[in-house]
Amino acid sequence: MNKRLLFALLLVIAAVGVLAASCRGEEGRVRKVFAVVEEELSKSGPEAPIAALRKARTLAALTAPVCRIVAPEAGFNRALPEADDRIRAILTARQYADSVDVRFDDLQISFTGDEEAMVSGDISILGNAAAWGFSGVDARELVARLRKNGDGEWQFTSIALRPILSR
Repeated sequence: MNKRLLFALLLVIAAVGVLAASCRGEEGRVRKVFAVVEEELSKSGPEAPIAALRKARTLAALTAPVCRIVAPEAGFNRALPEADDRIRAILTARQYADSVDVRFDDLQISFTGDEEAMVSGDISILGNAAAWGFSGVDARELVARLRKNGDGEWQFTSIALRPILSR
């Protein structure tokens, strides 16, 4: 085999390897966003106000400046354009939960370009919210869009939750 042909073949193989590793790297970074959401949304009991605020700020930072949230069963379909609105909404929801454990399952991630990802899967919420009369497990289908911000960090631009039976 010609040395030039062998060298060209090695370059192509190396380029494919780098591209594949890059895609896995971005998928891993998107999955990490979901791991942070699981960690920061979950709580095992009463928490100090400063801890709740830190978690709310962390979660709000994972959303783009305008993030649309759609939860038809709850009658919720709106964009929260201000960071303070997102933090307030997170704090309000968390204050009513006595305990909550959030898990994402079967996440399917596809990239619609270098800067945008589409994620679908299931979200399971095990918790107790006596103020809302809820105790048990709730499962929903999740469809989310994420976009890289100027710093290269993935942020949610939309989140939709639907009953699993409506698939």
